[in-house]
Amino acid sequence: MNTVTTIRTPIGELTLTASDEALTGVHFPGRHEVRGKPGTNGILERAAQQLSEYFERSRISFDLPLDAHGTEFERRVWTLLRQIPYGSTTSYGKLARQLGDPRDARAVGAANGKNPIPIIVPCHRVIGANGDLTGFGGGIDRKRWLLEHEGALLRLGALCLMLLFAPSAQAQVPKSQHGSVTQRVATTDISVSYNRPVARGRELFGVLVRWGRRWHPGADSATTISFSKDVTIDGKSLKAGRYTLWTIPEETKPWTVIFNRGTGGWHTNYPGDSLDALRVEVKPDSGAYMETLTYYFPMVDADSALLRLHWGTMVIPMLIKAP
Repeated sequence: MNTVTTIRTPIGELTLTASDEALTGVHFPGRHEVRGKPGTNGILERAAQQLSEYFERSRISFDLPLDAHGTEFERRVWTLLRQIPYGSTTSYGKLARQLGDPRDARAVGAANGKNPIPIIVPCHRVIGANGDLTGFGGGIDRKRWLLEHEGALLRLGALCLMLLFAPSAQAQVPKSQHGSVTQRVATTDISVSYNRPVARGRELFGVLVRWGRRWHPGADSATTISFSKDVTIDGKSLKAGRYTLWTIPEETKPWTVIFNRGTGGWHTNYPGDSLDALRVEVKPDSGAYMETLTYYFPMVDADSALLRLHWGTMVIPMLIKAP
């Protein structure tokens, strides 16, 4: 008989089932009754720990013995699912071609829907040929959340845009080039990933960037900042994780800088106040003219670093301290 336990996650309470030898199921809330004896064992403890690490973004693959009951065809599909890399997607048709019969796309979809160990066997990474998210046992919202969590929607959206606007088979080079900056502070790794808009003679603050309105400091896909451990930002605590950056610029008073848990989106689509992890007020400074928006660390000490957002002559400094 299976042993059954539950764990809390950002996408709701998950029910895990396992024998003494292998994990047998991961179940979303409200789907169906899960049978077994309540409790835990070594397999369930390992699964709970690895899922926790996945949701904290410190794990991108799982190392667990699995026992998924299904037909031979279903097991072949589930084996292919485990080969889809973290942060990537594939289509039902492509999986069917890998199995040797392109006409089996519907059968692949049915097998995908019967996967008893989602997330660990990543059926959420399979989408429609036209980019639609299509069905998912845990619901489309959870599928979207998982793909955003892994950064797959960001990559998919960028690819679709390049294909849509490319005048030929070769995509045009975007005007706002991608940039990144990383810095270690004590034992904490900090990384900023962003696309860099260029002024090109435009009047920036007060005209292009309106005072008192939410502004995303980047272009195209939303700028992300990640911390491998808990930190403080200007004296306020922020948990380890990956966030998107947003601001509310002000002409005569401190700016609001927002760290939001909603990742994988576009720079014009604010994920919502409910996902805000931290808001800090930052007094703006001025500096030498910077044509292209830039993030950089002008000062790094044993346990702290100063991160600057700099565009035109506007500088927004943020003091980051590591434990």
